[in-house]
Amino acid sequence: MNRVPKEVREGTRTPTKREALSAVMSVYDPLGLLSPYTITAKVTLQQSWRKQAPWDEPLDLEDGGIFIEWARGLAAVAALQLERCYAVGRHELHAFTDASESAYATAIYLRTTDASGTVTVALVAGKAKVAPLRQQSIPRMELQAALIGARLAATIIAEQRLTIERVVFWTDSRTVLAWIRNDAKRYTPFVAHRLGEIAEITRPEQWRWVPTAANPADDATRADSARQISTTDRWFTGPDFLRLPEDQWPQETCRDKDSQLEVRHIERAEHLWFRKCQMDSFAEEIDILRYGGGCQRRAASSTSTPSSRTAYSGCVAASTPRRCRTRRRGRSS
Repeated sequence: MNRVPKEVREGTRTPTKREALSAVMSVYDPLGLLSPYTITAKVTLQQSWRKQAPWDEPLDLEDGGIFIEWARGLAAVAALQLERCYAVGRHELHAFTDASESAYATAIYLRTTDASGTVTVALVAGKAKVAPLRQQSIPRMELQAALIGARLAATIIAEQRLTIERVVFWTDSRTVLAWIRNDAKRYTPFVAHRLGEIAEITRPEQWRWVPTAANPADDATRADSARQISTTDRWFTGPDFLRLPEDQWPQETCRDKDSQLEVRHIERAEHLWFRKCQMDSFAEEIDILRYGGGCQRRAASSTSTPSSRTAYSGCVAASTPRRCRTRRRGRSS
């Protein structure tokens, strides 16, 4: 932080975008242990980028106020001391993932059970990223979080000298769980490619559901400049239920377990919505063909796109009675 002006470090002057970026990049955190704190500044910088703020002019009142309040917490971060000693016993790795509109994150914990049955939980690593400039849906953001969680867990297992006997992945997104437990070929390329990589690293039975209120990764997905960082935060200590027996961990309800049925319902709703759009756009033409009439061929300069013409022809073929389709074939012959 030596290159950052003293006024900016102390939060007494609104920084420029260049100074704000320098301050954020000066926080050395390779393991992502400070992700709930640094994500606030990263989200603020992204907002200034969206506003196309100049590099050497002070940030506006809103972004500048958030960054000043964030910078005042640097002193507490410098005094933070975390225990990095892992207990001896049976080791399990638990990866929590979560996402919001502004960021997505993961937190990896080591759960150790010693010979006397005492359970200890330690934060191994974390990671938080701001959302892309092009806004994504929340399920896609949750899928991105699941992917970085799987990647980070695989890296920890490869680099640690400890023997990890079990790995569990936690997410509060029922949609992501349904995607992981179903065939990736059924989805769009964006979803299928990420599900394919997740399938190479993890197994579907390793994924479990956790309520949002008990998900520590949620702390690193929301920008909060007023957050006071402390060693007693849930992010550092892990969720309380990991210290309990497994039969007291969060369980999916019956509605959650019937995920395949829910996927079929979504697909059916998408199909009905598509048919409704066709009826709204081509109601007159469909009625003419449905009752045996003819329909004028559209000119080549029609404003309809190839996809809409294909959708229209598919809808007509599905909704035209058999006798009408036979009559049309007889006319063409």
